Amino acid sequence: MLHALSHFTVSQMQREYPGVGKPYAVIPHWVDRHWRRTLSKGDARLRLGWPLDKPILFTVRQLRRRYGIDTAIAAVAPLAAAGKCEFFIGGSGDDHGLLAQQISDAGVRGTVRLLGRLTDEDLHLAYQAADLFVLPTRALECFGLIMLEALACGLPVIATEVGAIPETLRPILPDHLVPCDNPVELRARIAAFLSGELSTPPPEALVAYATAHFGEDAVLQRYDFLYREAMGNAA
Repeated sequence: MLHALSHFTVSQMQREYPGVGKPYAVIPHWVDRHWRRTLSKGDARLRLGWPLDKPILFTVRQLRRRYGIDTAIAAVAPLAAAGKCEFFIGGSGDDHGLLAQQISDAGVRGTVRLLGRLTDEDLHLAYQAADLFVLPTRALECFGLIMLEALACGLPVIATEVGAIPETLRPILPDHLVPCDNPVELRARIAAFLSGELSTPPPEALVAYATAHFGEDAVLQRYDFLYREAMGNAA
Protein backbone atom coordinates (compact mmCIF):
# COMPACT_ATOMS: atom_id res chain seq x y z
CA MET A 1 0.00 0.00 0.00
CA LEU A 2 1.41 3.40 -1.03
CA HIS A 3 0.34 6.76 0.35
CA ALA A 4 -0.30 10.00 -1.55
CA LEU A 5 -1.77 13.37 -0.56
CA SER A 6 -4.10 13.69 -3.55
CA HIS A 7 -5.55 11.83 -6.52
CA PHE A 8 -3.54 14.18 -8.72
CA THR A 9 -0.34 12.97 -7.07
CA VAL A 10 -1.42 9.37 -7.64
CA SER A 11 -1.91 10.10 -11.35
CA GLN A 12 1.59 11.60 -11.52
CA MET A 13 3.18 8.62 -9.77
CA GLN A 14 1.34 6.14 -11.95
CA ARG A 15 2.54 7.99 -15.02
CA GLU A 16 6.16 8.10 -13.85
CA TYR A 17 6.24 4.58 -12.38
CA PRO A 18 3.74 2.48 -14.35
CA GLY A 19 5.30 -0.78 -13.16
CA VAL A 20 4.38 -0.19 -9.51
CA GLY A 21 1.36 -2.39 -8.95
CA LYS A 22 0.53 -1.63 -5.33
CA PRO A 23 -2.69 0.28 -4.56
CA TYR A 24 -2.52 3.90 -3.43
CA ALA A 25 -4.25 5.32 -0.36
CA VAL A 26 -5.08 9.01 -0.74
CA ILE A 27 -4.89 10.73 2.63
CA PRO A 28 -4.47 14.52 2.59
CA HIS A 29 -2.57 16.89 4.82
CA TRP A 30 -4.44 17.99 7.90
CA VAL A 31 -4.98 21.55 9.07
CA ASP A 32 -3.32 22.38 12.35
CA ARG A 33 -6.07 22.95 14.91
CA HIS A 34 -4.52 26.33 15.77
CA TRP A 35 -5.33 27.66 12.29
CA ARG A 36 -8.73 29.10 13.18
CA ARG A 37 -10.29 32.49 13.66
CA THR A 38 -9.48 34.13 16.98
CA LEU A 39 -10.08 37.78 16.03
CA SER A 40 -12.59 39.81 14.07
CA LYS A 41 -11.56 40.95 10.61
CA GLY A 42 -11.23 44.52 11.84
CA ASP A 43 -9.04 43.61 14.82
CA ALA A 44 -6.77 41.49 12.62
CA ARG A 45 -6.40 44.39 10.18
CA LEU A 46 -5.54 46.80 12.99
CA ARG A 47 -2.77 44.49 14.19
CA LEU A 48 -1.35 44.23 10.67
CA GLY A 49 -1.79 47.92 9.86
CA TRP A 50 -4.08 47.06 6.93
CA PRO A 51 -6.80 49.49 5.80
CA LEU A 52 -10.26 49.06 7.27
CA ASP A 53 -12.28 50.57 4.43
CA LYS A 54 -11.46 48.38 1.40
CA PRO A 55 -11.98 44.74 0.41
CA ILE A 56 -8.61 43.01 0.64
CA LEU A 57 -7.41 40.08 -1.45
CA PHE A 58 -4.53 38.02 -0.09
CA THR A 59 -2.17 35.32 -1.26
CA VAL A 60 1.03 33.76 0.07
CA ARG A 61 3.40 31.94 -2.28
CA GLN A 62 7.00 31.65 -3.28
CA LEU A 63 7.59 34.37 -5.84
CA ARG A 64 8.41 32.01 -8.71
CA ARG A 65 6.87 31.60 -12.13
CA ARG A 66 4.95 28.36 -11.54
CA TYR A 67 2.92 29.95 -8.76
CA GLY A 68 1.26 32.40 -11.15
CA ILE A 69 1.57 35.58 -9.08
CA ASP A 70 2.13 37.60 -12.28
CA THR A 71 -1.26 36.38 -13.56
CA ALA A 72 -2.94 37.38 -10.29
CA ILE A 73 -1.39 40.86 -10.44
CA ALA A 74 -2.52 41.29 -14.05
CA ALA A 75 -6.02 40.23 -13.03
CA VAL A 76 -6.33 42.40 -9.93
CA ALA A 77 -4.48 45.55 -11.03
CA PRO A 78 -7.44 47.13 -12.92
CA LEU A 79 -9.75 46.41 -9.97
CA ALA A 80 -7.26 47.90 -7.53
CA ALA A 81 -6.69 50.94 -9.76
CA ALA A 82 -10.45 51.53 -9.76
CA GLY A 83 -10.52 51.48 -5.95
CA LYS A 84 -12.52 48.25 -5.74
CA CYS A 85 -9.99 46.31 -3.65
CA GLU A 86 -6.40 46.01 -2.48
CA PHE A 87 -4.15 42.99 -3.01
CA PHE A 88 -1.50 41.88 -0.52
CA ILE A 89 1.06 39.24 -1.51
CA GLY A 90 3.11 37.39 1.09
CA GLY A 91 6.28 35.48 0.29
CA SER A 92 9.74 35.85 -1.18
CA GLY A 93 11.55 34.44 -4.20
CA ASP A 94 13.54 35.02 -7.35
CA ASP A 95 10.75 36.89 -9.16
CA HIS A 96 10.39 39.66 -6.58
CA GLY A 97 12.01 42.25 -8.82
CA LEU A 98 9.93 41.30 -11.87
CA LEU A 99 6.70 41.40 -9.88
CA ALA A 100 7.60 44.73 -8.27
CA GLN A 101 8.20 46.16 -11.75
CA GLN A 102 4.88 44.75 -12.98
CA ILE A 103 3.09 46.44 -10.08
CA SER A 104 4.85 49.72 -10.78
CA ASP A 105 4.11 49.57 -14.51
CA ALA A 106 0.42 48.99 -13.72
CA GLY A 107 0.37 52.08 -11.51
CA VAL A 108 -0.88 50.24 -8.42
CA ARG A 109 2.08 50.34 -6.04
CA GLY A 110 -0.11 51.68 -3.25
CA THR A 111 -2.86 49.09 -3.56
CA VAL A 112 -1.00 45.95 -4.71
CA ARG A 113 1.77 45.21 -2.24
CA LEU A 114 4.56 42.65 -1.92
CA LEU A 115 4.77 41.96 1.81
CA GLY A 116 7.84 39.73 1.81
CA ARG A 117 8.18 36.68 4.01
CA LEU A 118 5.55 36.52 6.76
CA THR A 119 5.93 35.13 10.25
CA ASP A 120 3.44 32.43 11.24
CA GLU A 121 1.75 34.96 13.51
CA ASP A 122 1.31 37.50 10.70
CA LEU A 123 0.16 34.78 8.29
CA HIS A 124 -2.53 33.72 10.76
CA LEU A 125 -3.59 37.37 11.10
CA ALA A 126 -3.67 37.79 7.31
CA TYR A 127 -6.07 34.87 6.85
CA GLN A 128 -8.37 36.55 9.36
CA ALA A 129 -7.97 40.07 7.94
CA ALA A 130 -8.59 39.34 4.25
CA ASP A 131 -11.87 39.04 2.36
CA LEU A 132 -10.64 36.58 -0.28
CA PHE A 133 -7.66 34.27 -0.77
CA VAL A 134 -6.34 34.01 -4.35
CA LEU A 135 -4.43 30.90 -5.46
CA PRO A 136 -3.24 31.46 -9.06
CA THR A 137 -1.01 28.37 -9.42
CA ARG A 138 0.28 27.73 -12.93
CA ALA A 139 1.50 24.11 -12.53
CA LEU A 140 2.15 21.17 -10.19
CA GLU A 141 0.04 21.91 -7.11
CA CYS A 142 0.17 18.47 -5.53
CA PHE A 143 -2.05 19.44 -2.62
CA GLY A 144 -2.39 23.09 -1.57
CA LEU A 145 -2.30 23.29 2.23
CA ILE A 146 -2.67 27.08 2.19
CA MET A 147 -6.19 26.64 0.79
CA LEU A 148 -7.14 24.65 3.85
CA GLU A 149 -5.53 27.14 6.22
CA ALA A 150 -7.63 29.88 4.62
CA LEU A 151 -10.85 27.85 4.73
CA ALA A 152 -10.22 26.89 8.36
CA CYS A 153 -10.24 30.61 9.16
CA GLY A 154 -13.49 31.09 7.21
CA LEU A 155 -11.73 32.79 4.29
CA PRO A 156 -13.11 31.93 0.82
CA VAL A 157 -10.69 30.99 -1.97
CA ILE A 158 -10.61 31.60 -5.72
CA ALA A 159 -8.09 29.29 -7.38
CA THR A 160 -6.98 27.83 -10.68
CA GLU A 161 -7.99 24.40 -11.98
CA VAL A 162 -4.47 23.03 -11.60
CA GLY A 163 -3.14 19.85 -10.01
CA ALA A 164 -4.93 18.81 -6.84
CA ILE A 165 -6.70 22.15 -6.32
CA PRO A 166 -10.04 21.14 -7.91
CA GLU A 167 -10.44 17.94 -5.89
CA THR A 168 -9.96 19.93 -2.68
CA LEU A 169 -11.95 23.05 -3.55
CA ARG A 170 -14.76 21.89 -5.85
CA PRO A 171 -16.88 20.18 -3.15
CA ILE A 172 -17.30 23.46 -1.23
CA LEU A 173 -16.54 26.24 -3.77
CA PRO A 174 -17.31 24.88 -7.26
CA ASP A 175 -17.85 28.33 -8.77
CA HIS A 176 -14.53 29.62 -7.45
CA LEU A 177 -12.33 27.67 -9.87
CA VAL A 178 -10.85 29.35 -12.97
CA PRO A 179 -8.49 28.31 -15.79
CA CYS A 180 -4.81 28.99 -15.15
CA ASP A 181 -2.91 31.74 -16.99
CA ASN A 182 -6.16 33.59 -17.70
CA PRO A 183 -6.13 37.00 -16.01
CA VAL A 184 -9.35 38.07 -17.73
CA GLU A 185 -11.33 35.13 -16.33
CA LEU A 186 -9.70 35.49 -12.91
CA ARG A 187 -10.56 39.21 -12.86
CA ALA A 188 -14.16 38.49 -13.81
CA ARG A 189 -14.53 35.92 -11.03
CA ILE A 190 -12.96 38.23 -8.44
CA ALA A 191 -15.18 41.10 -9.59
CA ALA A 192 -18.22 38.84 -9.22
CA PHE A 193 -17.14 37.98 -5.69
CA LEU A 194 -16.62 41.64 -4.78
CA SER A 195 -20.05 42.57 -6.12
CA GLY A 196 -21.76 39.72 -4.27
CA GLU A 197 -22.74 37.97 -7.51
CA LEU A 198 -20.59 34.89 -6.92
CA SER A 199 -22.23 32.15 -4.86
CA THR A 200 -20.09 31.78 -1.73
CA PRO A 201 -20.95 29.79 1.40
CA PRO A 202 -20.79 31.63 4.74
CA PRO A 203 -17.57 31.46 6.77
CA GLU A 204 -19.06 28.89 9.16
CA ALA A 205 -19.66 26.49 6.27
CA LEU A 206 -16.07 26.87 5.06
CA VAL A 207 -14.74 26.14 8.54
CA ALA A 208 -17.04 23.13 8.92
CA TYR A 209 -15.89 21.70 5.57
CA ALA A 210 -12.20 22.13 6.41
CA THR A 211 -12.67 20.56 9.84
CA ALA A 212 -14.79 17.61 8.69
CA HIS A 213 -12.56 16.60 5.78
CA PHE A 214 -9.11 17.92 6.70
CA GLY A 215 -9.16 18.35 10.47
CA GLU A 216 -6.45 16.62 12.46
CA ASP A 217 -8.80 14.06 14.02
CA ALA A 218 -10.44 13.15 10.70
CA VAL A 219 -7.13 12.63 8.92
CA LEU A 220 -5.53 10.69 11.77
CA GLN A 221 -8.46 8.26 11.71
CA ARG A 222 -7.69 7.57 8.06
CA TYR A 223 -4.02 6.98 8.85
CA ASP A 224 -5.02 4.62 11.65
CA PHE A 225 -7.18 2.64 9.22
CA LEU A 226 -4.35 2.54 6.66
CA TYR A 227 -1.82 1.22 9.18
CA ARG A 228 -4.23 -1.39 10.52
CA GLU A 229 -4.98 -2.55 6.99
CA ALA A 230 -1.28 -2.72 6.11
CA MET A 231 -0.48 -4.70 9.28
CA GLY A 232 -3.36 -7.10 8.57
CA ASN A 233 -2.14 -7.74 5.04
CA ALA A 234 1.38 -8.35 6.32
CA ALA A 235 0.26 -10.92 8.89
